[in-house]
Amino acid sequence: MGKDLYDHFPEVKEFYDGLDFPLDIKSHSFTSDLETITKTSITQPVMVAFQLALTDLFFKEGIYPDAVAGLSIGEYAALYAAGVLSKEDAMKIAVFRGERMEHYSSQVDTSMVALMGAEEEDLVKAIEEVGLSDSLFLSNINTKGQIVLTGKKDSLDTLFSQWGERVRKIPLQVGGPFHTPYMSPVATELQELFSKLDFNEPQRKIAMNLTGEYEDQNYQDIMAKQVMETVRFKDVLETLLEDGVELFVEFGHNKVLAGLLRRLNKEAKVLEVSDYESYEKVKEELQWKK
Repeated sequence: MGKDLYDHFPEVKEFYDGLDFPLDIKSHSFTSDLETITKTSITQPVMVAFQLALTDLFFKEGIYPDAVAGLSIGEYAALYAAGVLSKEDAMKIAVFRGERMEHYSSQVDTSMVALMGAEEEDLVKAIEEVGLSDSLFLSNINTKGQIVLTGKKDSLDTLFSQWGERVRKIPLQVGGPFHTPYMSPVATELQELFSKLDFNEPQRKIAMNLTGEYEDQNYQDIMAKQVMETVRFKDVLETLLEDGVELFVEFGHNKVLAGLLRRLNKEAKVLEVSDYESYEKVKEELQWKK
């Protein structure tokens, strides 16, 4: 991930070569196998590094967004793009967050399931009816009709035995109960880390996972809570759409954002950047639009 950008751009090479952490982020980004790179402690810094490198490439060309957003760990790259965090601090947080989330995830046995066709109000009601509100949690509300549910396997089985025929279930290969109260120790440790870092005034609007709305202050509190609260990405997208955003640029693979937006607004256009070739294509289109 990012290898062809590294090969083509001296500034990207300098960035990856300068990542000074015990974790070899460059090596994992470019050469790790799937089993290794999907470990939480590795996935998070690898993704953020890629997103930061791309952000700088666009900024170098004078291409700036009107508003930014990120999903879960991607929110730290969004904070960099908004001018709130430095690149160094965004990477420092990504490494720390990934390691601590992996540590606490190993202490509990949970599963994550994507529910297709589910809506928040109905799902919360169903969980309350089976008396499992203290063991089943909505980790992500990604878009209309797509929710990620997290909890202990027996609790999930209980819910689905009574309610499961209403939705399509897709088990997720994820390393822990992210964005649930199980991550409250990570929230505490992140708050301590944040107290030593600088969070600046935003230079552009940023819609946040915790509230789904634009936020311009209290980022330390918001981002500490983010790790243990529901990711309200559906609300994030709706905030951007209601603000008149018509063109989205996704840093990632497999047209995930396009799929989420399609359920909310079929007219919204999404450009995907995943490698050197797609970067050059999107850069040309955005320069033309300036």
